[in-house]
Amino acid sequence: MSDITIKPKNSYELYMLLSPASFDGDVSGVEETIGKILQKHGAQIERSDRFTKKDLAYNIQKFGYAYAASVYFFAPTESIKEITAELNTSEIEFLRILITKTQKRSNISLKPRRTKPKQKTEDELKEKETTTESKPEKEVTSEKIADTGAKEEQNQKNTNKEPDENKITLDDIDKRLDEIMEQL
Repeated sequence: MSDITIKPKNSYELYMLLSPASFDGDVSGVEETIGKILQKHGAQIERSDRFTKKDLAYNIQKFGYAYAASVYFFAPTESIKEITAELNTSEIEFLRILITKTQKRSNISLKPRRTKPKQKTEDELKEKETTTESKPEKEVTSEKIADTGAKEEQNQKNTNKEPDENKITLDDIDKRLDEIMEQL
């Protein structure tokens, strides 16, 4: 038996912002270098996007735009720090590098976009009218009216109560603070 152990691999996305100063239009060398770094650390590239020009929300190193791309790959968790360190020390001038853990493509469930509510047909509208007409209305009796009137009067009495004698007022607090200050 051999001592080879298979390390579990997770799905990751590498998002890069490439400096405009180092971008010469031909990025095949940059893509090749990134691929070599990833494969060196046991990553398997799933797919990669092309570099596209992006306007930045704020300047990074005095640049208002950069070239952005993503690489989706599978790699062991232990190798992510090594990949990040090697990308940062490579000859490629990155403005930013971000590696995030992603879900595997087969497990991703996209929420459907909201659509406009469908128009109700005439049959549905007629059905709704007949169901609302068939419901009996609740009867209001004089007892229920009297109950609600009594409850309203009770609520008004509770809000109009005079303050309890046990409650402390602001004047009492001021007097007590003055006494304490005099003692100091």
